Amino acid sequence: MNGGFVPNTNAIEGFNNPYNIPATNEITSNNQYAQNFLRNNIGRNGSFYVSFPDSVEWRDRIFTGTLEQAGNDYLLVRSNSDGRRYLIWSVYLNYATFDENVNIN
Repeated sequence: MNGGFVPNTNAIEGFNNPYNIPATNEITSNNQYAQNFLRNNIGRNGSFYVSFPDSVEWRDRIFTGTLEQAGNDYLLVRSNSDGRRYLIWSVYLNYATFDENVNIN
């Protein structure tokens, strides 16, 4: 893996992009949208669906609780049942659902 780096092939003169790979700034923009969405909803209860592709025991997991923090590459979820906190790397997050109204701004 290359850490998610996608070269900006649009900047290479004469390069034909047959697979329509998005430029790097488009990927960054999508990541920032997700980060901002999560940050705007800190303190809300939800379920966070993650996949760990290299793990047999933890292949697909659901973390349910209160979103406490959201950084550039992580989120911190506190379980409402036992107070345990889970640090989840954003790269493993598939999607999230919230139990209450969310702030979309």
